[in-house]
Amino acid sequence: MQSSTVTRAMGLVCSLFGVRWNLGLLGGNGGQIKPMLQSAGRGGAGFDRMAEPMLTGMAPHEHKTVTPTSENRDKTDWLAIAVLFLAGLAAAMHFAKVAPVMGEVGSDLGLTLVAAGFAVSLLGIVGVVFAIAMGALVAAIGLGRGILIALFGGALVAAAGAIAPDSSTFLASRFLEGFSHLLIVVCAPALMAMHAAPRDRPVVLSLWGCFFGVGFAATSAAAPMIIMWGGWRGLMLAHALLLA
Repeated sequence: MQSSTVTRAMGLVCSLFGVRWNLGLLGGNGGQIKPMLQSAGRGGAGFDRMAEPMLTGMAPHEHKTVTPTSENRDKTDWLAIAVLFLAGLAAAMHFAKVAPVMGEVGSDLGLTLVAAGFAVSLLGIVGVVFAIAMGALVAAIGLGRGILIALFGGALVAAAGAIAPDSSTFLASRFLEGFSHLLIVVCAPALMAMHAAPRDRPVVLSLWGCFFGVGFAATSAAAPMIIMWGGWRGLMLAHALLLA
């Protein structure tokens, strides 16, 4: 009996003075010490129930909830993976759609060869200049919101480029498309990893690594038919529909 009393007393002292000092035991929570002492005298289980809220910062009957993540996910959401990969193909089309129609765009809008080359490389310039800022923006607004802004905003900008009346408007739309492209390539792979079970994550990320080549190949295969139907503006509108 004496040994048990000594053990409880030592446990109480260690609990009071060995844990974080910011628990407030010496301040506003001082009133909890007496019930804890009484509970410790009745048994360790009662003391544990009293001390747990103070140690964890939780209310006595508050329970933690576990949010599903890729670490505790049992199955891969392949539908979400497919949709995000499709978003990657749309991001690749930001680059791939210009080369097949640059001759028509130049003659229609009066683009010089220098301006035509600038229209192709403008997206890359946006990526180089704004990549770090875009990462900070995604950290602030979240991946899901970022991908939605990228897709729907990119669809609007692509549609604006399709109806551009002059070269300045077309180049402005290309500049804004650079932000859509950058947001997609920042958000989509992270979201794919989150929707993948740990065992499938290497396959999922390898799939993402193919998005640029697959997007270029798909655009090159489909562009001639779309151009026959609607010219270069039809190709831009098709891209807008894919983003939307």
